[in-house]
Amino acid sequence: MKKFINLLIIFFCSISFSQTADTLKTYWLNAFEVTAFRSTIGNKIYPAGKGDLNKLINNNGFTFIRKGVFFAQDIYSDGLKRSDITVLVDGERYHSACPNRMDSPLTRVNPLDLHEIDLTKTSFNIQSGIGGMVNFRRSYPDETVKMVSQVSGTAGAFESVDAAFAISGYSHSVDVRYAEGKTYKNGDGKKFDELYNYETLEPFMLGEISFKGCKKDLRYGLSFSYNEDISFPYLMMDERANRVYSGFAEYKHNKIYFNYTDHMMDNGLRTGSMYMKSIAKNLTIGFIRDNFEVYYRNWDIDNFLKSTSMTINNHMIPDVHQVVASYFDKWETGKIKISAKAGVVYQNVGDRKRLDVFKVLYDKPNENRYFPVGAVSVNFVDVKGKARYGLLWEAQTEAPEIESRLISVNKMMMKADWLGNPNLDQVIKMTVRGLFSYSKISIEPFYHNLWNYANLKGLKIGMKPYQTYENIDAYILGVNLSAKYEHLEITASYNYGENKTNDEPLSEIAPFKVRTVITSPEYYGFSGYVIHTYHSQQTRVSALLNENSTGAWNKIDLGVTKKINRLSLSLDVENLLDLNYYQHLSFLRNPFSSGSKVYEPGRKINFSIRVENLF
Repeated sequence: MKKFINLLIIFFCSISFSQTADTLKTYWLNAFEVTAFRSTIGNKIYPAGKGDLNKLINNNGFTFIRKGVFFAQDIYSDGLKRSDITVLVDGERYHSACPNRMDSPLTRVNPLDLHEIDLTKTSFNIQSGIGGMVNFRRSYPDETVKMVSQVSGTAGAFESVDAAFAISGYSHSVDVRYAEGKTYKNGDGKKFDELYNYETLEPFMLGEISFKGCKKDLRYGLSFSYNEDISFPYLMMDERANRVYSGFAEYKHNKIYFNYTDHMMDNGLRTGSMYMKSIAKNLTIGFIRDNFEVYYRNWDIDNFLKSTSMTINNHMIPDVHQVVASYFDKWETGKIKISAKAGVVYQNVGDRKRLDVFKVLYDKPNENRYFPVGAVSVNFVDVKGKARYGLLWEAQTEAPEIESRLISVNKMMMKADWLGNPNLDQVIKMTVRGLFSYSKISIEPFYHNLWNYANLKGLKIGMKPYQTYENIDAYILGVNLSAKYEHLEITASYNYGENKTNDEPLSEIAPFKVRTVITSPEYYGFSGYVIHTYHSQQTRVSALLNENSTGAWNKIDLGVTKKINRLSLSLDVENLLDLNYYQHLSFLRNPFSSGSKVYEPGRKINFSIRVENLF
């Protein structure tokens, strides 16, 4: 914690600056009010709020999936996850270079820039995936000169420091951030080397710098970020280095952008005699306006495995090129809203020779494929006094993900080779979603029917095992509940998934969850909160995929804040009772899954100081 103390000294020496703070998990934002009336079911927009990013997203069926020590959470919503849900920053698509999503699109969010979050579960948007869309919208500088700085830290089970600084004025801004920390301990006080076969526990690091500007109808910006030694115990490898370069220019809602990711992962921090390494590169160039989108993606991954007796080289993603174009429109008549999208996806394999590896399972793998995509959504909402009710119906089809079609990893000995299925059909989803609310109580039931959903499959050719994908039919039904009364808020969600093709539970379905938040009024600048989270056990698991059931747990968090003019102090304790637990959603992360459940941190203390000064 010496670095944390030094940063605090630097902070107080520069107290004339200001800040928009976050701890490593808690993003401090300004107060927010959610709009009382929602004209589209399954959609909420949160202006940048006093809750942290975790609290804002862990609502209404959305939740985070922990995958690593930091920067790496992924998003889950109503039984759908990963590439089912499009994650955007101001409409910009940031595709993961890592097939295991170590570099989740969520890591692209800079809390200093955050203005509001659009959580959409439906296809009522041109960029919505099968599971909807999460769009992080940035704030833009005005003529006012402002300096913002923050220092945050964590102690207890998780030790880290985080410092950020921003200066803006004359319609331009520059943001800088640096953070580092150690791997955390679980509720039993065990470190990663005791839990997950780590030989070396290197501190992780994040560095970011971004520039934005605007002039009348023109906006533009550039950014660079660098991550180092992010541990991922659910895998057999870790993110050793990740660089992201990005830029955009926008004129009257017509935006062109690019982002390029250079990602390297290996098992150099782990014990074991075999060395594994992957180098992944992803380039995305896009154009987006209100009703039209086109983007190009190039994804390429080289992997090699080396033991004392042999070396295997894998062109894991064989230089795949993807072009997507789509058109969107919407109409409103009275209390009914209708939207429609139509487009096409083209996928091409640059390394045609690599297609031969798929022939052990699939005849005639095609190097070029076209997929028509589209969606139709009908939304009805009415208001009667304090009551609101509505119904949404939609149908949507999307192309299969590149990974599920074209990933390939030959492994040593009798370990299962990992092969995509080049012949996958595109998924079709039909959803019915309802809404009934009265005053501060809301109920939102839903039903997804999925045809040709891509699901993992294990098989053998002779004695050699393989893991691949197959199209299945499935359904997911559930309900989200919420109730508010003055300083009390209760939310609950339940999902039930069934693999109809194989007549078994659908894998990776979150259990029943209840979250209760009690907040205090503000007294002399002080305010506080207590959060209780309950996850029930999940016994409905996929036997075909060797998914394991998980037990129930209860967790308590609490915190207090103090405001003195433009100075804000916060102290939060997460996992107050030092519970040793993990979430159910940490299973099918192949092709290099370690088979380990990822424990959450034990008792963790977050401390943050922020100040904002206007000139």
